[in-house]
Amino acid sequence: MISYWFGDVDGEHCMPAPREKEALLKRISSIRTNLREYTPADWQLASKAGFVRDRMEYLKWLHLLCMEVTEVRVRQSLERDDGELIRLVGLLDALAFSINHIREQLSRLQEIDSPLRRGPHTVAKRPKEFRDGEGAHVSLAPIAEELIRMERVRASLTQQIAQRADRVAPNCSALLGGTVAARLIARAGGLEKLACMPSSSIQILGAEKALFAHLRGGEPPPKHGVIFQHGRVHAAPRTCRGRVARVIASRTAISARLDLYRGVLDREFIEETERRVARAMKRA
Repeated sequence: MISYWFGDVDGEHCMPAPREKEALLKRISSIRTNLREYTPADWQLASKAGFVRDRMEYLKWLHLLCMEVTEVRVRQSLERDDGELIRLVGLLDALAFSINHIREQLSRLQEIDSPLRRGPHTVAKRPKEFRDGEGAHVSLAPIAEELIRMERVRASLTQQIAQRADRVAPNCSALLGGTVAARLIARAGGLEKLACMPSSSIQILGAEKALFAHLRGGEPPPKHGVIFQHGRVHAAPRTCRGRVARVIASRTAISARLDLYRGVLDREFIEETERRVARAMKRA
């Protein structure tokens, strides 16, 4: 017997499913089908089962249920802890883009005193002014102060993301650092998707442009993506950087599965990873 959303089919015998929307949604979520015996459904099969009268009614039910299932899955995705983490990373990237864009525009208007460039906690002593088209003076001081405030907000948001990553993915966070772990989860589309990825994909996650350039034009293949932000990869000698990235990527794949199915920190696993990374660096 093969189960479809509209009923069960066993050879020549068909039994329609209840025509209530809630019952059909529950049925869809519980159906498990052997693909070797599966025959694609069509409106004629649904009509034979007695669920619909014609093709238009079949399409109407199918559209209604597809929209309902999509809405439920989107809601579940947004309610997950890693879903909020992904949105925070997106907010951080947008904030960083805005800060860099404002800095670029300010530098084009007029060079700003060097203390402003040294960090979010320094203010230019004498903000410069420039003349607009009518000869009036326009002060850059309010923009410079707003830029400093945005820098402080970015630093605070980065810290909050790292803390949330510690709760959502404790092993990935301990292995990679909270910010890098959050970025990998965001790039993968969630902790579950990251846990399903092979280590080779995790290693180059975030280097899609370099990968496509390699596939299209014969450029050298990328050795690392987001994982390059990990301190051990970034600081490794060039001769062994790719090897260190491979070790960390393979252990990240395991740590993501630990976080998905256990959700608690495994200190022995992290310590073993540190020893493996140290051995990889010694082989330089």
